[in-house]
Amino acid sequence: MNKIKIVSVIFFSILPIISSCSILNNVVTKEEFDKIKQGMSYQEVIDVVGEKPTDDNSESWGAYVPTVWIWKNANGSRVDVSFDRGQVFSKSQKGL
Repeated sequence: MNKIKIVSVIFFSILPIISSCSILNNVVTKEEFDKIKQGMSYQEVIDVVGEKPTDDNSESWGAYVPTVWIWKNANGSRVDVSFDRGQVFSKSQKGL
């Protein structure tokens, strides 16, 4: 029983530290979002963010192929980057 208490105390002591780590909470930060500029390529955005998107919403209409790449953070915040013909044309964020 004492081992369970000790493990619990240790776990709950380090939990705030672990949960504040960006690897658990943020796939993309506000600072990274601010670096994303219109005209950047998908690879340039990946180079800034350092992570591939967690989701996408793409549709194809002939030669026009708009794609929205979405990065979702564990805390519920998110970044949406819209690409047209392989380049950023808009971006938005929620909760960063």
